[in-house]
Amino acid sequence: MEAHASRGRRTLEEIRQKRAAERMQHAVPIAASHVDSHGNQRAGAEHLARVQELENGNTELERENKMLLSKIAEKEVEKDALVNRLNDLERNVVPSLKKSLNDIYLEKDAAVVAKEDALAQLRSMKKRLKEAEEEQYRAEEDSASLRAQLNTLQQQMGHTYSGYTMGTSSEESVAMEKEIQDLQAQLKQESLLRQQEQQQLAEQSQLRQQEQEKLAKEQTRIASLEAEKQQLEDQITMLTKKATGMEDTYTYIILSFIYVRNVRTCRRYNDEDEQLNTSPVRSQPKQKTHANSGGGLGFVLSNSGFFPDSIAMLNVFDYFTIHTIVALLPHASISMVLQSHNSQMNTPFGVLLEQKASRSYLPGCSIRLVLLTYGHLPILEDASEFAARKAFSMQDREKLEQQLHDMALMIERLEGSRQKLLMEIDSQSSEIEKLFEENSALSASYQEAIDVTVQWENQVKFQVRDCLKQNEELRSHLEKLRLEQVSLLKVSNIATQSDGQTENSISNPPQMVIENISLKDQLIKEQSRSEGLSAEIMKLSAELRKAVHAQNNLARLYRPVLRDIESNLMKMKQETYATIQ
Repeated sequence: MEAHASRGRRTLEEIRQKRAAERMQHAVPIAASHVDSHGNQRAGAEHLARVQELENGNTELERENKMLLSKIAEKEVEKDALVNRLNDLERNVVPSLKKSLNDIYLEKDAAVVAKEDALAQLRSMKKRLKEAEEEQYRAEEDSASLRAQLNTLQQQMGHTYSGYTMGTSSEESVAMEKEIQDLQAQLKQESLLRQQEQQQLAEQSQLRQQEQEKLAKEQTRIASLEAEKQQLEDQITMLTKKATGMEDTYTYIILSFIYVRNVRTCRRYNDEDEQLNTSPVRSQPKQKTHANSGGGLGFVLSNSGFFPDSIAMLNVFDYFTIHTIVALLPHASISMVLQSHNSQMNTPFGVLLEQKASRSYLPGCSIRLVLLTYGHLPILEDASEFAARKAFSMQDREKLEQQLHDMALMIERLEGSRQKLLMEIDSQSSEIEKLFEENSALSASYQEAIDVTVQWENQVKFQVRDCLKQNEELRSHLEKLRLEQVSLLKVSNIATQSDGQTENSISNPPQMVIENISLKDQLIKEQSRSEGLSAEIMKLSAELRKAVHAQNNLARLYRPVLRDIESNLMKMKQETYATIQ
Protein backbone atom coordinates (compact mmCIF):
# COMPACT_ATOMS: atom_id res chain seq x y z
CA MET A 1 0.00 0.00 0.00
CA GLU A 2 2.85 2.42 0.77
CA ALA A 3 4.34 1.64 -2.64
CA HIS A 4 1.06 2.66 -4.30
CA ALA A 5 1.02 5.92 -2.31
CA SER A 6 4.64 6.71 -3.23
CA ARG A 7 3.86 6.02 -6.90
CA GLY A 8 0.87 8.39 -6.76
CA ARG A 9 2.96 11.12 -5.20
CA ARG A 10 5.67 10.70 -7.83
CA THR A 11 3.11 10.94 -10.64
CA LEU A 12 1.67 14.10 -9.08
CA GLU A 13 5.11 15.71 -8.87
CA GLU A 14 5.87 14.78 -12.49
CA ILE A 15 2.55 16.27 -13.62
CA ARG A 16 3.25 19.50 -11.74
CA GLN A 17 6.73 19.77 -13.27
CA LYS A 18 5.31 19.24 -16.77
CA ARG A 19 2.69 21.93 -16.17
CA ALA A 20 5.33 24.40 -14.96
CA ALA A 21 7.49 23.72 -18.04
CA GLU A 22 4.49 24.19 -20.34
CA ARG A 23 3.61 27.47 -18.64
CA MET A 24 7.17 28.74 -19.10
CA GLN A 25 7.07 27.77 -22.76
CA HIS A 26 3.72 29.56 -23.21
CA ALA A 27 4.93 32.66 -21.39
CA VAL A 28 7.83 33.25 -23.87
CA PRO A 29 5.66 33.45 -27.05
CA ILE A 30 3.14 35.60 -25.21
CA ALA A 31 5.89 38.06 -24.25
CA ALA A 32 7.13 38.04 -27.84
CA SER A 33 3.64 38.82 -29.07
CA HIS A 34 3.46 41.74 -26.64
CA VAL A 35 6.83 43.05 -27.77
CA ASP A 36 5.95 42.63 -31.42
CA SER A 37 3.07 45.02 -31.55
CA HIS A 38 3.08 45.03 -35.30
CA GLY A 39 2.59 41.24 -35.57
CA ASN A 40 0.05 39.51 -37.58
CA GLN A 41 -3.46 39.05 -36.22
CA ARG A 42 -3.49 35.56 -37.59
CA ALA A 43 -0.59 34.60 -35.35
CA GLY A 44 -2.49 36.09 -32.40
CA ALA A 45 -5.54 33.97 -33.20
CA GLU A 46 -3.35 30.88 -33.42
CA HIS A 47 -1.84 31.74 -30.08
CA LEU A 48 -5.29 32.13 -28.56
CA ALA A 49 -6.38 28.77 -29.94
CA ARG A 50 -3.23 27.20 -28.60
CA VAL A 51 -3.85 28.79 -25.20
CA GLN A 52 -7.37 27.37 -25.18
CA GLU A 53 -6.06 23.93 -26.08
CA LEU A 54 -3.53 24.16 -23.29
CA GLU A 55 -6.24 25.21 -20.86
CA ASN A 56 -8.37 22.27 -21.96
CA GLY A 57 -5.40 19.97 -21.46
CA ASN A 58 -4.82 21.55 -18.08
CA THR A 59 -8.44 20.88 -17.07
CA GLU A 60 -8.17 17.28 -18.25
CA LEU A 61 -4.97 16.84 -16.30
CA GLU A 62 -6.61 18.33 -13.22
CA ARG A 63 -9.52 15.92 -13.66
CA GLU A 64 -7.13 13.00 -13.94
CA ASN A 65 -5.32 14.31 -10.90
CA LYS A 66 -8.57 14.35 -8.93
CA MET A 67 -9.40 10.82 -10.07
CA LEU A 68 -5.97 9.62 -9.00
CA LEU A 69 -6.36 11.36 -5.66
CA SER A 70 -9.76 9.69 -5.15
CA LYS A 71 -8.27 6.31 -6.04
CA ILE A 72 -5.41 6.94 -3.65
CA ALA A 73 -7.91 7.82 -0.92
CA GLU A 74 -9.87 4.63 -1.61
CA LYS A 75 -6.68 2.60 -1.50
CA GLU A 76 -5.76 4.22 1.80
CA VAL A 77 -9.22 3.40 3.19
CA GLU A 78 -8.84 -0.21 2.05
CA LYS A 79 -5.39 -0.26 3.55
CA ASP A 80 -6.74 1.03 6.87
CA ALA A 81 -9.50 -1.60 6.82
CA LEU A 82 -7.01 -4.36 6.11
CA VAL A 83 -4.72 -3.08 8.84
CA ASN A 84 -7.60 -3.00 11.31
CA ARG A 85 -8.65 -6.50 10.30
CA LEU A 86 -5.08 -7.72 10.67
CA ASN A 87 -4.86 -6.10 14.10
CA ASP A 88 -8.15 -7.72 15.14
CA LEU A 89 -6.88 -11.08 13.96
CA GLU A 90 -3.64 -10.57 15.87
CA ARG A 91 -5.57 -9.60 18.99
CA ASN A 92 -8.32 -12.24 18.92
CA VAL A 93 -7.38 -15.19 16.73
CA VAL A 94 -3.61 -15.43 17.07
CA PRO A 95 -3.59 -15.88 20.91
CA SER A 96 -6.19 -18.64 20.72
CA LEU A 97 -4.24 -20.30 17.92
CA LYS A 98 -1.04 -20.01 19.90
CA LYS A 99 -2.75 -21.46 22.95
CA SER A 100 -4.19 -24.37 21.00
CA LEU A 101 -0.81 -24.88 19.35
CA ASN A 102 0.89 -24.94 22.74
CA ASP A 103 -1.70 -27.43 24.01
CA ILE A 104 -1.13 -29.57 20.95
CA TYR A 105 2.62 -29.40 21.47
CA LEU A 106 2.16 -30.38 25.12
CA GLU A 107 -0.06 -33.30 24.17
CA LYS A 108 2.40 -34.33 21.51
CA ASP A 109 5.29 -34.12 23.98
CA ALA A 110 3.31 -36.17 26.51
CA ALA A 111 2.50 -38.75 23.87
CA VAL A 112 6.14 -38.85 22.77
CA VAL A 113 7.27 -39.23 26.39
CA ALA A 114 4.78 -42.02 26.99
CA LYS A 115 5.83 -43.69 23.78
CA GLU A 116 9.51 -43.39 24.75
CA ASP A 117 8.77 -44.77 28.21
CA ALA A 118 6.92 -47.70 26.71
CA LEU A 119 9.74 -48.29 24.24
CA ALA A 120 12.31 -48.07 27.04
CA GLN A 121 10.35 -50.55 29.13
CA LEU A 122 10.05 -52.82 26.13
CA ARG A 123 13.78 -52.58 25.46
CA SER A 124 14.63 -53.27 29.09
CA MET A 125 12.27 -56.24 29.10
CA LYS A 126 13.82 -57.53 25.90
CA LYS A 127 17.30 -57.12 27.39
CA ARG A 128 16.26 -58.91 30.55
CA LEU A 129 14.66 -61.64 28.50
CA LYS A 130 17.80 -62.04 26.40
CA GLU A 131 19.96 -62.12 29.54
CA ALA A 132 17.66 -64.69 31.12
CA GLU A 133 17.73 -66.81 27.97
CA GLU A 134 21.52 -66.56 27.83
CA GLU A 135 21.79 -67.51 31.49
CA GLN A 136 19.41 -70.39 30.90
CA TYR A 137 21.48 -71.56 27.96
CA ARG A 138 24.65 -71.26 30.05
CA ALA A 139 23.03 -73.13 32.94
CA GLU A 140 21.84 -75.84 30.57
CA GLU A 141 25.31 -76.11 29.06
CA ASP A 142 26.89 -76.23 32.52
CA SER A 143 24.39 -78.81 33.68
CA ALA A 144 24.99 -80.86 30.53
CA SER A 145 28.75 -80.71 31.04
CA LEU A 146 28.36 -81.59 34.73
CA ARG A 147 26.10 -84.48 33.86
CA ALA A 148 28.63 -85.70 31.33
CA GLN A 149 31.40 -85.45 33.91
CA LEU A 150 29.22 -87.19 36.48
CA ASN A 151 28.43 -90.00 34.09
CA THR A 152 32.11 -90.45 33.32
CA LEU A 153 32.94 -90.49 37.03
CA GLN A 154 30.20 -92.98 37.74
CA GLN A 155 31.42 -95.20 34.95
CA GLN A 156 34.95 -95.02 36.34
CA MET A 157 33.99 -95.63 39.94
CA GLY A 158 31.49 -98.37 39.25
CA HIS A 159 28.76 -99.28 41.64
CA THR A 160 30.80 -99.22 44.85
CA TYR A 161 29.78 -95.77 46.06
CA SER A 162 26.26 -94.48 46.62
CA GLY A 163 24.62 -96.78 44.12
CA TYR A 164 21.53 -97.36 46.18
CA THR A 165 20.90 -93.74 46.95
CA MET A 166 21.27 -92.66 43.33
CA GLY A 167 18.88 -95.39 42.20
CA THR A 168 16.25 -94.37 44.65
CA SER A 169 16.62 -90.66 43.80
CA SER A 170 16.40 -91.36 40.06
CA GLU A 171 13.24 -93.43 40.53
CA GLU A 172 11.63 -90.71 42.61
CA SER A 173 12.60 -88.05 40.09
CA VAL A 174 11.13 -90.15 37.27
CA ALA A 175 7.90 -90.59 39.22
CA MET A 176 7.72 -86.86 39.91
CA GLU A 177 8.35 -86.08 36.26
CA LYS A 178 5.56 -88.47 35.31
CA GLU A 179 3.22 -86.74 37.74
CA ILE A 180 4.19 -83.35 36.33
CA GLN A 181 3.59 -84.61 32.79
CA ASP A 182 0.20 -86.00 33.83
CA LEU A 183 -0.74 -82.66 35.37
CA GLN A 184 0.37 -80.83 32.24
CA ALA A 185 -1.69 -83.20 30.08
CA GLN A 186 -4.73 -82.59 32.30
CA LEU A 187 -4.22 -78.84 32.01
CA LYS A 188 -3.95 -79.11 28.23
CA GLN A 189 -7.13 -81.18 28.07
CA GLU A 190 -8.98 -78.70 30.23
CA SER A 191 -7.74 -75.81 28.10
CA LEU A 192 -8.89 -77.62 24.95
CA LEU A 193 -12.30 -78.26 26.49
CA ARG A 194 -12.55 -74.63 27.46
CA GLN A 195 -11.64 -73.52 23.93
CA GLN A 196 -14.26 -75.87 22.49
CA GLU A 197 -16.89 -74.49 24.86
CA GLN A 198 -15.94 -70.94 23.90
CA GLN A 199 -16.30 -71.85 20.23
CA GLN A 200 -19.71 -73.38 20.91
CA LEU A 201 -20.76 -70.24 22.76
CA ALA A 202 -19.58 -68.08 19.87
CA GLU A 203 -21.55 -70.22 17.43
CA GLN A 204 -24.64 -70.00 19.62
CA SER A 205 -24.27 -66.22 19.83
CA GLN A 206 -23.98 -66.03 16.04
CA LEU A 207 -27.11 -68.16 15.65
CA ARG A 208 -28.91 -65.93 18.11
CA GLN A 209 -27.89 -62.83 16.17
CA GLN A 210 -29.10 -64.42 12.95
CA GLU A 211 -32.43 -65.28 14.56
CA GLN A 212 -32.76 -61.74 15.86
CA GLU A 213 -32.12 -60.43 12.35
CA LYS A 214 -34.78 -62.82 11.03
CA LEU A 215 -37.21 -61.57 13.68
CA ALA A 216 -36.53 -57.97 12.71
CA LYS A 217 -37.14 -58.81 9.05
CA GLU A 218 -40.37 -60.62 9.89
CA GLN A 219 -41.54 -57.69 12.01
CA THR A 220 -40.87 -55.26 9.17
CA ARG A 221 -42.68 -57.58 6.78
CA ILE A 222 -45.66 -57.83 9.16
CA ALA A 223 -45.75 -54.05 9.47
CA SER A 224 -45.75 -53.71 5.68
CA LEU A 225 -48.52 -56.33 5.40
CA GLU A 226 -50.57 -54.52 8.02
CA ALA A 227 -50.11 -51.26 6.13
CA GLU A 228 -51.24 -52.96 2.90
CA LYS A 229 -54.19 -54.46 4.76
CA GLN A 230 -55.18 -51.03 6.06
CA GLN A 231 -54.92 -49.58 2.56
CA LEU A 232 -57.08 -52.38 1.15
CA GLU A 233 -59.66 -51.89 3.89
CA ASP A 234 -59.75 -48.17 3.14
CA GLN A 235 -60.23 -48.92 -0.56
CA ILE A 236 -63.01 -51.41 0.27
CA THR A 237 -64.81 -48.86 2.44
CA MET A 238 -64.49 -46.23 -0.28
CA LEU A 239 -65.84 -48.63 -2.91
CA THR A 240 -68.73 -49.70 -0.67
CA LYS A 241 -69.58 -46.07 -0.02
CA LYS A 242 -69.53 -45.35 -3.74
CA ALA A 243 -71.66 -48.43 -4.47
CA THR A 244 -74.24 -47.56 -1.79
CA GLY A 245 -74.37 -43.98 -3.05
CA MET A 246 -74.95 -45.16 -6.61
CA GLU A 247 -77.65 -47.64 -5.49
CA ASP A 248 -79.40 -44.93 -3.47
CA THR A 249 -79.35 -42.49 -6.39
CA TYR A 250 -80.59 -45.18 -8.79
CA THR A 251 -83.42 -46.16 -6.41
CA TYR A 252 -84.33 -42.55 -5.84
CA ILE A 253 -84.56 -41.94 -9.60
CA ILE A 254 -86.77 -44.99 -10.25
CA LEU A 255 -89.07 -44.21 -7.32
CA SER A 256 -89.37 -40.60 -8.44
CA PHE A 257 -90.25 -41.82 -11.94
CA ILE A 258 -92.89 -44.18 -10.54
CA TYR A 259 -94.23 -41.46 -8.29
CA VAL A 260 -94.61 -39.01 -11.20
CA ARG A 261 -96.31 -41.65 -13.30
CA ASN A 262 -98.73 -42.57 -10.54
CA VAL A 263 -99.47 -38.93 -9.76
CA ARG A 264 -100.46 -38.45 -13.36
CA THR A 265 -102.74 -41.50 -13.22
CA CYS A 266 -104.23 -40.21 -9.95
CA ARG A 267 -104.97 -36.88 -11.55
CA ARG A 268 -106.52 -38.60 -14.55
CA TYR A 269 -108.74 -40.76 -12.36
CA ASN A 270 -109.69 -37.77 -10.24
CA ASP A 271 -110.73 -35.89 -13.37
CA GLU A 272 -112.80 -38.86 -14.49
CA ASP A 273 -114.39 -39.08 -11.03
CA GLU A 274 -115.29 -35.43 -11.15
CA GLN A 275 -116.84 -35.87 -14.59
CA LEU A 276 -118.79 -38.91 -13.43
CA ASN A 277 -119.93 -37.17 -10.28
CA THR A 278 -121.44 -34.40 -12.37
CA SER A 279 -123.61 -37.01 -14.16
CA PRO A 280 -126.02 -38.76 -11.69
CA VAL A 281 -126.34 -41.96 -13.72
CA ARG A 282 -122.75 -43.39 -13.46
CA SER A 283 -121.81 -42.20 -10.02
CA GLN A 284 -122.93 -45.33 -8.17
CA PRO A 285 -120.94 -48.02 -10.02
CA LYS A 286 -117.77 -45.87 -10.08
CA GLN A 287 -117.86 -45.60 -6.32
CA LYS A 288 -118.15 -49.37 -6.22
CA THR A 289 -115.02 -49.78 -8.25
CA HIS A 290 -113.21 -47.49 -5.86
CA ALA A 291 -114.35 -49.55 -2.97
CA ASN A 292 -113.33 -52.76 -4.62
CA SER A 293 -109.95 -51.49 -5.60
CA GLY A 294 -109.20 -49.93 -2.24
CA GLY A 295 -108.41 -53.29 -0.71
CA GLY A 296 -105.56 -53.94 -3.14
CA LEU A 297 -102.27 -52.21 -3.51
CA GLY A 298 -103.54 -48.83 -2.40
CA PHE A 299 -104.68 -50.21 0.91
CA VAL A 300 -101.39 -51.98 1.55
CA LEU A 301 -99.31 -48.94 0.67
CA SER A 302 -101.46 -46.51 2.62
CA ASN A 303 -101.45 -48.65 5.75
CA SER A 304 -97.78 -49.58 5.47
CA GLY A 305 -96.63 -46.03 6.20
CA PHE A 306 -93.80 -46.13 3.69
CA PHE A 307 -95.52 -44.20 0.89
CA PRO A 308 -97.55 -40.97 0.83
CA ASP A 309 -101.30 -40.81 0.56
CA SER A 310 -101.17 -39.76 -3.07
CA ILE A 311 -99.71 -43.17 -3.98
CA ALA A 312 -102.11 -44.97 -1.62
CA MET A 313 -105.06 -43.41 -3.42
CA LEU A 314 -104.09 -45.09 -6.68
CA ASN A 315 -106.55 -47.62 -8.04
CA VAL A 316 -104.65 -49.14 -10.93
CA PHE A 317 -100.97 -50.14 -11.29
CA ASP A 318 -99.58 -52.04 -14.15
CA TYR A 319 -97.40 -55.07 -13.73
CA PHE A 320 -94.13 -53.20 -14.30
CA THR A 321 -94.93 -50.66 -11.60
CA ILE A 322 -95.75 -53.37 -9.05
CA HIS A 323 -92.54 -55.30 -9.81
CA THR A 324 -90.46 -52.11 -9.62
CA ILE A 325 -91.84 -51.08 -6.23
CA VAL A 326 -91.41 -54.59 -4.84
CA ALA A 327 -87.82 -54.76 -6.13
CA LEU A 328 -86.98 -51.41 -4.59
CA LEU A 329 -88.50 -52.10 -1.20
CA PRO A 330 -85.93 -53.31 1.34
CA HIS A 331 -86.32 -56.61 3.11
CA ALA A 332 -87.13 -54.96 6.45
CA SER A 333 -89.99 -52.92 5.01
CA ILE A 334 -91.40 -56.02 3.26
CA SER A 335 -91.39 -58.00 6.49
CA MET A 336 -93.08 -55.12 8.33
CA VAL A 337 -95.77 -54.91 5.65
CA LEU A 338 -96.35 -58.66 5.75
CA GLN A 339 -96.61 -58.65 9.54
CA SER A 340 -99.06 -55.75 9.66
CA HIS A 341 -101.23 -56.73 6.66
CA ASN A 342 -101.76 -60.47 6.53
CA SER A 343 -105.24 -60.06 5.09
CA GLN A 344 -103.98 -58.47 1.88
CA MET A 345 -101.78 -61.32 0.69
CA ASN A 346 -104.22 -62.39 -2.05
CA THR A 347 -103.46 -59.24 -4.04
CA PRO A 348 -100.72 -59.23 -6.69
CA PHE A 349 -98.69 -56.81 -4.61
CA GLY A 350 -98.97 -59.12 -1.59
CA VAL A 351 -97.91 -62.13 -3.65
CA LEU A 352 -94.85 -60.26 -4.86
CA LEU A 353 -94.04 -59.17 -1.32
CA GLU A 354 -94.30 -62.76 -0.13
CA GLN A 355 -92.03 -63.93 -2.93
CA LYS A 356 -89.41 -61.30 -2.13
CA ALA A 357 -89.62 -62.04 1.60
CA SER A 358 -89.10 -65.74 0.87
CA ARG A 359 -85.97 -65.07 -1.23
CA SER A 360 -84.02 -61.94 -0.38
CA TYR A 361 -81.64 -62.02 -3.33
CA LEU A 362 -82.61 -58.65 -4.79
CA PRO A 363 -80.37 -55.73 -3.84
CA GLY A 364 -81.84 -53.80 -0.93
CA CYS A 365 -81.59 -50.06 -0.58
CA SER A 366 -81.63 -47.89 2.47
CA ILE A 367 -85.06 -47.63 4.10
CA ARG A 368 -84.08 -44.26 5.49
CA LEU A 369 -83.53 -42.96 1.95
CA VAL A 370 -86.94 -44.26 0.83
CA LEU A 371 -88.69 -42.75 3.85
CA LEU A 372 -86.97 -39.40 3.45
CA THR A 373 -87.64 -39.38 -0.26
CA TYR A 374 -91.31 -40.21 -0.03
CA GLY A 375 -91.84 -38.15 3.07
CA HIS A 376 -90.79 -35.04 1.22
CA LEU A 377 -92.18 -35.86 -2.20
CA PRO A 378 -95.74 -34.68 -1.44
CA ILE A 379 -94.37 -31.29 -0.49
CA LEU A 380 -92.83 -30.85 -3.92
CA GLU A 381 -95.24 -29.31 -6.37
CA ASP A 382 -93.27 -29.84 -9.56
CA ALA A 383 -92.40 -33.53 -9.10
CA SER A 384 -92.59 -34.21 -12.80
CA GLU A 385 -89.89 -31.65 -13.54
CA PHE A 386 -87.72 -33.07 -10.74
CA ALA A 387 -88.08 -36.60 -12.12
CA ALA A 388 -87.35 -35.43 -15.64
CA ARG A 389 -84.14 -33.81 -14.41
CA LYS A 390 -83.08 -36.91 -12.45
CA ALA A 391 -84.09 -39.56 -14.95
CA PHE A 392 -81.36 -41.48 -16.71
CA SER A 393 -81.46 -43.10 -20.07
CA MET A 394 -81.17 -46.83 -20.58
CA GLN A 395 -77.53 -46.51 -21.61
CA ASP A 396 -76.69 -44.67 -18.41
CA ARG A 397 -78.53 -47.32 -16.47
CA GLU A 398 -76.56 -50.09 -18.18
CA LYS A 399 -73.32 -48.21 -17.52
CA LEU A 400 -74.19 -47.84 -13.85
CA GLU A 401 -75.12 -51.50 -13.60
CA GLN A 402 -71.84 -52.45 -15.28
CA GLN A 403 -69.94 -50.21 -12.87
CA LEU A 404 -71.78 -51.80 -9.93
CA HIS A 405 -70.92 -55.25 -11.27
CA ASP A 406 -67.24 -54.27 -11.66
CA MET A 407 -67.22 -52.81 -8.18
CA ALA A 408 -68.73 -55.99 -6.78
CA LEU A 409 -66.05 -58.06 -8.52
CA MET A 410 -63.37 -55.71 -7.25
CA ILE A 411 -64.77 -55.97 -3.73
CA GLU A 412 -64.72 -59.75 -3.98
CA ARG A 413 -61.11 -59.67 -5.16
CA LEU A 414 -60.15 -57.29 -2.40
CA GLU A 415 -61.90 -59.49 0.12
CA GLY A 416 -60.00 -62.50 -1.21
CA SER A 417 -56.71 -60.65 -1.01
CA ARG A 418 -57.65 -59.48 2.49
CA GLN A 419 -58.30 -63.06 3.54
CA LYS A 420 -54.95 -64.09 2.05
CA LEU A 421 -53.23 -61.28 3.93
CA LEU A 422 -54.92 -62.31 7.15
CA MET A 423 -53.81 -65.90 6.60
CA GLU A 424 -50.25 -64.74 5.92
CA ILE A 425 -50.34 -62.56 9.02
CA ASP A 426 -51.55 -65.52 11.09
CA SER A 427 -48.80 -67.73 9.67
CA GLN A 428 -46.20 -65.04 10.30
CA SER A 429 -47.46 -64.55 13.85
CA SER A 430 -47.20 -68.30 14.45
CA GLU A 431 -43.67 -68.29 13.02
CA ILE A 432 -42.79 -65.33 15.21
CA GLU A 433 -44.10 -67.16 18.26
CA LYS A 434 -42.02 -70.18 17.31
CA LEU A 435 -38.97 -67.97 16.86
CA PHE A 436 -39.59 -66.33 20.23
CA GLU A 437 -39.82 -69.76 21.84
CA GLU A 438 -36.60 -70.84 20.11
CA ASN A 439 -34.96 -67.61 21.18
CA SER A 440 -35.98 -68.17 24.78
CA ALA A 441 -34.68 -71.74 24.59
CA LEU A 442 -31.41 -70.53 23.08
CA SER A 443 -31.07 -67.84 25.74
CA ALA A 444 -31.64 -70.47 28.43
CA SER A 445 -29.05 -72.77 26.85
CA TYR A 446 -26.67 -69.82 26.50
CA GLN A 447 -27.10 -69.01 30.18
CA GLU A 448 -26.52 -72.64 31.09
CA ALA A 449 -23.38 -72.69 28.94
CA ILE A 450 -22.16 -69.52 30.63
CA ASP A 451 -22.76 -71.10 34.04
CA VAL A 452 -20.90 -74.23 32.94
CA THR A 453 -17.97 -72.13 31.68
CA VAL A 454 -17.87 -70.23 34.96
CA GLN A 455 -17.79 -73.52 36.83
CA TRP A 456 -15.06 -74.83 34.54
CA GLU A 457 -13.06 -71.64 35.03
CA ASN A 458 -13.37 -71.94 38.79
CA GLN A 459 -12.36 -75.60 38.64
CA VAL A 460 -9.40 -74.78 36.40
CA LYS A 461 -8.33 -72.00 38.76
CA PHE A 462 -8.48 -74.34 41.74
CA GLN A 463 -6.64 -77.04 39.82
CA VAL A 464 -3.97 -74.58 38.73
CA ARG A 465 -3.54 -73.45 42.31
CA ASP A 466 -3.30 -77.07 43.43
CA CYS A 467 -0.77 -77.75 40.67
CA LEU A 468 1.30 -74.78 41.73
CA LYS A 469 1.20 -75.92 45.33
CA GLN A 470 2.15 -79.44 44.30
CA ASN A 471 4.93 -78.04 42.14
CA GLU A 472 6.28 -76.07 45.09
CA GLU A 473 6.02 -79.13 47.32
CA LEU A 474 7.79 -81.22 44.70
CA ARG A 475 10.54 -78.63 44.42
CA SER A 476 10.98 -78.58 48.17
CA HIS A 477 10.97 -82.38 48.20
CA LEU A 478 13.57 -82.44 45.42
CA GLU A 479 15.75 -80.01 47.34
CA LYS A 480 15.43 -82.18 50.44
CA LEU A 481 16.33 -85.28 48.46
CA ARG A 482 19.29 -83.51 46.94
CA LEU A 483 20.45 -82.39 50.37
CA GLU A 484 20.01 -85.93 51.72
CA GLN A 485 21.94 -87.23 48.72
CA VAL A 486 24.75 -84.78 49.43
CA SER A 487 24.79 -85.74 53.11
CA LEU A 488 24.88 -89.43 52.22
CA LEU A 489 27.73 -88.75 49.82
CA LYS A 490 29.59 -86.94 52.60
CA VAL A 491 29.01 -89.84 54.98
CA SER A 492 30.21 -92.29 52.37
CA ASN A 493 33.22 -90.04 51.76
CA ILE A 494 34.07 -90.12 55.45
CA ALA A 495 33.76 -93.90 55.43
CA THR A 496 35.98 -94.18 52.40
CA GLN A 497 38.55 -91.88 54.00
CA SER A 498 38.66 -94.12 57.10
CA ASP A 499 39.04 -97.15 54.89
CA GLY A 500 41.84 -95.37 53.01
CA GLN A 501 43.68 -94.71 56.20
CA THR A 502 43.53 -98.41 57.11
CA GLU A 503 44.42 -99.55 53.65
CA ASN A 504 47.44 -97.78 52.22
CA SER A 505 47.17 -99.39 48.83
CA ILE A 506 44.16 -97.34 47.73
CA SER A 507 44.93 -93.59 47.52
CA ASN A 508 43.10 -92.17 44.49
CA PRO A 509 39.40 -93.13 45.09
CA PRO A 510 38.77 -90.69 47.98
CA GLN A 511 39.86 -87.77 45.84
CA MET A 512 37.51 -88.86 43.09
CA VAL A 513 34.68 -89.15 45.59
CA ILE A 514 35.38 -85.63 46.79
CA GLU A 515 35.30 -84.35 43.24
CA ASN A 516 32.08 -86.26 42.65
CA ILE A 517 30.51 -84.69 45.73
CA SER A 518 31.60 -81.22 44.66
CA LEU A 519 30.24 -81.79 41.17
CA LYS A 520 26.93 -82.95 42.56
CA ASP A 521 26.78 -79.88 44.77
CA GLN A 522 27.39 -77.71 41.74
CA LEU A 523 24.79 -79.68 39.78
CA ILE A 524 22.21 -79.15 42.52
CA LYS A 525 23.02 -75.46 42.63
CA GLU A 526 22.79 -75.15 38.86
CA GLN A 527 19.48 -77.01 38.77
CA SER A 528 18.03 -74.74 41.42
CA ARG A 529 19.42 -71.76 39.56
CA SER A 530 17.94 -73.01 36.26
CA GLU A 531 14.57 -73.50 37.92
CA GLY A 532 14.70 -69.99 39.33
CA LEU A 533 15.70 -68.64 35.93
CA SER A 534 12.83 -70.52 34.26
CA ALA A 535 10.41 -68.98 36.76
CA GLU A 536 11.87 -65.55 36.08
CA ILE A 537 11.58 -66.21 32.34
CA MET A 538 7.91 -67.05 32.75
CA LYS A 539 7.36 -63.87 34.73
CA LEU A 540 9.28 -61.81 32.20
CA SER A 541 7.32 -63.34 29.32
CA ALA A 542 4.07 -62.42 31.08
CA GLU A 543 5.36 -58.90 31.67
CA LEU A 544 6.45 -58.73 28.03
CA ARG A 545 2.97 -59.68 26.90
CA LYS A 546 1.51 -57.03 29.16
CA ALA A 547 3.94 -54.45 27.81
CA VAL A 548 3.13 -55.41 24.20
CA HIS A 549 -0.57 -55.16 24.97
CA ALA A 550 -0.05 -51.77 26.60
CA GLN A 551 2.01 -50.62 23.63
CA ASN A 552 -0.71 -51.69 21.22
CA ASN A 553 -3.32 -49.89 23.29
CA LEU A 554 -1.20 -46.75 23.38
CA ALA A 555 -0.69 -46.96 19.64
CA ARG A 556 -4.42 -47.35 19.09
CA LEU A 557 -5.15 -44.42 21.36
CA TYR A 558 -2.49 -41.97 20.24
CA ARG A 559 -2.22 -42.65 16.51
CA PRO A 560 -5.56 -41.02 15.62
CA VAL A 561 -4.82 -38.20 18.09
CA LEU A 562 -1.44 -37.56 16.48
CA ARG A 563 -2.99 -37.70 13.03
CA ASP A 564 -5.61 -35.15 14.06
CA ILE A 565 -2.90 -32.97 15.57
CA GLU A 566 -0.84 -33.12 12.38
CA SER A 567 -3.88 -32.33 10.21
CA ASN A 568 -4.80 -29.41 12.49
CA LEU A 569 -1.25 -28.08 12.32
CA MET A 570 -1.24 -28.29 8.53
CA LYS A 571 -4.58 -26.47 8.38
CA MET A 572 -3.29 -23.78 10.75
CA LYS A 573 -0.16 -23.33 8.64
CA GLN A 574 -2.23 -23.01 5.48
CA GLU A 575 -4.61 -20.53 7.12
CA THR A 576 -1.77 -18.41 8.49
CA TYR A 577 -0.04 -18.45 5.12
CA ALA A 578 -3.29 -17.39 3.40
CA THR A 579 -3.90 -14.57 5.92
CA ILE A 580 -0.34 -13.31 5.53
CA GLN A 581 -0.68 -13.24 1.76
